[in-house]
Amino acid sequence: MLRRLTMSGLILLAAFASVQQVTTTSGTVPINFTRGTIAGSGFATSLPSTLEVGPDGRLYVADTNGRIQALTLDANKNVTAVQQITTNTQLQEVFGIAFDPDDASVPAPIYVTNTISGFGDASPAPGSGEPGSYAGKVTKISGAGYGTRTDIITGLPVSNSGHEANGLAFGPDGRLYVGQGGTTNGGLINPAGGLFQRHEVPTGGAILVADVNEPGYDGNITYSTPNIYSATVDQTGGDVSVYASGLRNPYDIVWHTNGLLYNTDNGPNGGYGPPSLTCITQGTDTAALDELNLIEEGNYYGHPNRNRGRTDARQCTYHAGTEPSNAGYTAPIAANLPASSDGLVEYKQNLFGGQLQGDLLYVSWVENTLHRVQLSGDGRTVVEDSTLATGLQNALDVAVGPDGTIYVAEYGASRVTFFRPNTAPVSSISVTGVSPVAGPDAGGQHVTISGTNFTTTAETTVTFDGVAATNIKVENSTTLTATTPAGAVGPANVFVSNSVGSATLNGGYTYATGGGTIPPIADAGDDVTTPIAHVDHAHVTLDGRGSIDPDGFIASYEWREGTTVLSTNYLDSVQMYEGQHTVTLTVTDNDGFVHTDDVRIIVTATAENPKLYYCNDINDDGVNNPADLGLVAQAYGKKFTITGYQPLYNRLKDANGDRTINVADLGITASMYGACPLVDQMIRDSARAMETVVPPGSTTGIPNIGFQDIRNARALGYVQVTPFIPQQGAHYMRSGGLTGQDAVMDLLYPESLLYEPSSTTPGGWKLGAPMYVVPYDLTLAVPTDPDSGIPPDGFPGNDDAWHYHLDLCVWGWNGTGYTQVAENVPQSTCLGRPGNPVWTAHAGWLLHIWNFEVNPVGRFVENSPNFVGN
Repeated sequence: MLRRLTMSGLILLAAFASVQQVTTTSGTVPINFTRGTIAGSGFATSLPSTLEVGPDGRLYVADTNGRIQALTLDANKNVTAVQQITTNTQLQEVFGIAFDPDDASVPAPIYVTNTISGFGDASPAPGSGEPGSYAGKVTKISGAGYGTRTDIITGLPVSNSGHEANGLAFGPDGRLYVGQGGTTNGGLINPAGGLFQRHEVPTGGAILVADVNEPGYDGNITYSTPNIYSATVDQTGGDVSVYASGLRNPYDIVWHTNGLLYNTDNGPNGGYGPPSLTCITQGTDTAALDELNLIEEGNYYGHPNRNRGRTDARQCTYHAGTEPSNAGYTAPIAANLPASSDGLVEYKQNLFGGQLQGDLLYVSWVENTLHRVQLSGDGRTVVEDSTLATGLQNALDVAVGPDGTIYVAEYGASRVTFFRPNTAPVSSISVTGVSPVAGPDAGGQHVTISGTNFTTTAETTVTFDGVAATNIKVENSTTLTATTPAGAVGPANVFVSNSVGSATLNGGYTYATGGGTIPPIADAGDDVTTPIAHVDHAHVTLDGRGSIDPDGFIASYEWREGTTVLSTNYLDSVQMYEGQHTVTLTVTDNDGFVHTDDVRIIVTATAENPKLYYCNDINDDGVNNPADLGLVAQAYGKKFTITGYQPLYNRLKDANGDRTINVADLGITASMYGACPLVDQMIRDSARAMETVVPPGSTTGIPNIGFQDIRNARALGYVQVTPFIPQQGAHYMRSGGLTGQDAVMDLLYPESLLYEPSSTTPGGWKLGAPMYVVPYDLTLAVPTDPDSGIPPDGFPGNDDAWHYHLDLCVWGWNGTGYTQVAENVPQSTCLGRPGNPVWTAHAGWLLHIWNFEVNPVGRFVENSPNFVGN
């Protein structure tokens, strides 16, 4: 980085700030938690999707892949014992867990939603038994050792966009309630192809109810016509009915102790299909944030379903969550929740003076936060929605233990985080920071104030040099927000007071206007070296978020290479060609002062490859050590049997690639003592996922060959979406999808597999690489700018060359795969081509990893000169 900056502003700002605490002896109890991660006794989780505290006090954790574990925890939330209830060979896609409070059986039966996901499958009418048919179900797991699994509801719909059977809850009437996702974005099939390709059906997009304990109960839902998604499908059997309708993807449901039912519902995404306005008309593209609903029997909540609309016309009409209720539509009690607000739970414990008791807690996948919702006395309105915790990674579900500990399933971090109540008495508060640190002397700036032992919004006072702030909101015990009043140019003291005490941050905020004297400090980030990602260019992230202005605020950003303006966003991704580039970031503050910083970007034709033999951590403890050597020694003489396996790139015990485990391997392994680099561990996980595949419904894996046999990939629903492209391969996508799956790069479950013709490999095709896909629209640096996507994090370093295809069109469907593909094709042209054409403006962020075919250009680079067929 070539940085030119002035340090005087930083020194001056530091001199202004000091912290003052004032002690008192009584007051409202602050809501403090101690944060930690569940660990111990061999517990590990991968992509946790849902969790629940059982009647036995254990924490039940389900992974997306179907594994359920019951954890015994000590008082400090260390795992002391783990019982594995199911494996990923027994269940898949678990998004809800519930226990029947009226069932005294030991062990307590577990009820779970699960399915074979149809994510990405473009077929609107899948055949019987294939992924994408009515594969959703609720399974009861019971009996000694939880050895009995019984499907008590079958035939639930599955969308090709990841919406399926979600949360579960037993109601006060003893019946089981199910949050069931819909199959469209706004009531109609997406005309652009890709996701949301199935009609809404009678049981979709609703809260369902079933009296599973009723004598003679039959949970096998049947339809006419079977296994077909259309606007005229009828439910013909099954004791499962719609309790409330008009929900797009009701992720979780909670029966509150007040007797009311609440749910979180995911709003529509722009670009994925228009809303239905009547039973025969439609609107333009729509998008909305999420909702918190008070669910009441028979009500309609605004997500259209023309199938049910045949007998209930109100269900043909889309309503945004911000619309008021009317005779045919019930509005949410809170609209505009953060995107992908999912897990929901009631906090029942009488801690902190009862302040949280009866509140709802929910987590946000996109915002990475834990929220607290305070309800009105009658439970029918929301008094306040505040942020209880931040810094989570794709939080998906939340549960509360009997001691008041909050548990959060962090899907993106593959961990469970806990928040244990800290009820130790306090006698003082502190103010430790204000962000941003400066703003206009006219006031009106939204600021975040950090500190300790903040209490409630109602009793909190905030002033700036004695002038009261407005719009005060206490988010949690360490964070509050407010709007600044007008003030005199220069430093101001920030004062906070509540019933516990008061504190002042001297000089904690600086007022500035047309008279500020300190220039801003531009920060263009670290220098970058990265390989070409696609054809002749790389995708480089420009990140100016480190820039600051000590006595004001930054009014504008500009990135230039020479005389060419690359971007005016503080964060953006741009295409750059091979060679060395110097890019200058210019920031201008509110006083008109300017500062620049350069970043050097080198785009290379090839990329540095990881170590030749990966990480030889045989026992998966993260370190290469003698324990691994012992396992190698035990395997003397064992030979590999993988047809077509590349000997130079094996990863486990055969260190020298001669297909025999022998003493030579011991020497190589011994030379690699020490920690495994994270990139090596990730590459190894990706390779291992290709070698053993567990088919849906099976209890055993396909040993050794896994996805290396293309027939296994086809059997698991991977569909060919491109012809064979020399140096790139024939692309097989998970369940036929094209535009990507979710916001997470799941090493164990790639979205795509790349094959080349091979006369010597079973099935006639040889695996070269998996390909990971993250939808472009989920990485926008500027939400209002559809072309501001930035590459995902992916593997450590800059060698993982993410790329995308603009205006990608595939067509020529022949019944088993697509035969034609091209980019830079206008949408109208593409959709006019024969053979079920599919078009997308940005074909995801794509990343190849050449695990099974040597690519001399680079492990992550798009084209491999060795991948031409044999």
